[in-house]
Amino acid sequence: MRCRGMIPAPSCPSWSTPATRGRGNNPDVPRAARRQFPATRRTRCIALLLGCLAMAGANARDDVFNFTLPWLPVGDYAYYTAGIALGYYRDVGIDLRVKRGFGSIDATTKLAAGLFDAGEVDIAAVISGRLQQQTPVKCIASNQTVSPGGFLVLKSSGIETLQDLVGKTIATQPGNAMFLYLPMLAAQQGFDATRIQRVNVDNTAMAGLLLRGKVDAAAFLVTNEPFLDRQAQRFGKSVRAIRYADYGLDIYGQCIAAPDEVIANKPDLLRRFLQATLRARRFALENPEETVALHHAAYPEVDPEDALLSLRAALPYMFNPVTEAAGLGQFAPARVQATYDAVVKSQALQGSAPLEAFVDDSLVRDLESAGD
Repeated sequence: MRCRGMIPAPSCPSWSTPATRGRGNNPDVPRAARRQFPATRRTRCIALLLGCLAMAGANARDDVFNFTLPWLPVGDYAYYTAGIALGYYRDVGIDLRVKRGFGSIDATTKLAAGLFDAGEVDIAAVISGRLQQQTPVKCIASNQTVSPGGFLVLKSSGIETLQDLVGKTIATQPGNAMFLYLPMLAAQQGFDATRIQRVNVDNTAMAGLLLRGKVDAAAFLVTNEPFLDRQAQRFGKSVRAIRYADYGLDIYGQCIAAPDEVIANKPDLLRRFLQATLRARRFALENPEETVALHHAAYPEVDPEDALLSLRAALPYMFNPVTEAAGLGQFAPARVQATYDAVVKSQALQGSAPLEAFVDDSLVRDLESAGD
């Protein structure tokens, strides 16, 4: 976020100027943009002002909280930015500092090393890390109660099923959790997952490689399908998703995870963080456009229309009947068991551990008991 003491007049005209009043009907603005982002210039200025005020109002005594995303700051995660700009974290005495990630496995490893207080990661990375390397990290709140795992392909590729990926190349990045379930699903569908070639690249290059036809598929969350399809259409192409859920993988996806040490020694810090985060999620559900405007003010490089498409695609994975039954941020033991079983089977992992070794939502339950 760029706050330099004032917002220049050319960037934020007076709210009463003709340029601002007529923005919503300006014929130079695409109709879709006018519909999704009325008074776009004004909205962005308000978002920037809110963000600057949030930063300016941060109390020096607020607890710094270092948080890692599993990937780039795309629209799926815009509610963290909105929570910062709206002062939700400041309200609970937290100075939240968010960093981009390089995949869930990488993020889990960094959490274990104490580089972050918490992060958003795929629950599969937590389970496999604990069983294979005794990684001291647990999920403390659910996020995606239905997994959006899978791959994105060009419709022109002719790839319509998982089995069609045999002999093809898939772009991914080291630390991507999308492949953790592939061996099990491949066995169920009767093909050998080792016959699919992985190409490790930086996650910023994956979309471009797919759209240029340099790879056959990309290991994205399927929530990225709408915005990536929008980009593909600029080149006369179209994108489709190969969803794990269509093959019976009905499990948890990403969670908020924290190191065991932080859980044991700083429960109040985590509880306050979760309180603000769940508040920000609810705001995003009710106000997706405002959420994206605040996110774009902090990350100008993120296209707001792409971010809105991503956020709207992600919300059903966070708010759905599974979430409603268990409670926002909480885990259903039977579904955790099903997720554990899927990870163990897919990776042929040795050893076992109680579910409490991977998931502890007691802090979220504390908030519910307190009415927060």
